[in-house]
Amino acid sequence: MFFAKQLHVNVAQRLRELNINIIEEESLIGKGKDYSHIGSGDVVILPAFGATVGELKEFRDKGVQMVDTTCPWVAKVGARVMGRTGFS
Repeated sequence: MFFAKQLHVNVAQRLRELNINIIEEESLIGKGKDYSHIGSGDVVILPAFGATVGELKEFRDKGVQMVDTTCPWVAKVGARVMGRTGFS
């Protein structure tokens, strides 16, 4: 059976090998992520846990192509929260 053995995959390492950049938090002191090197025509893959309204706006304003991999359950909760707070 396939699942009888452990499978270890370093997804981040494999993505880097494919020349895909992973943007992480600048530090633990809340500097956030640096999107300055992303420009018009670039492709941004949104993670399964979603993106902030600010991030979405920044990407839209820069003219990047967004690939949304947000988990449907996360998106559903996010839509409810956004609806209650007046964001759209």
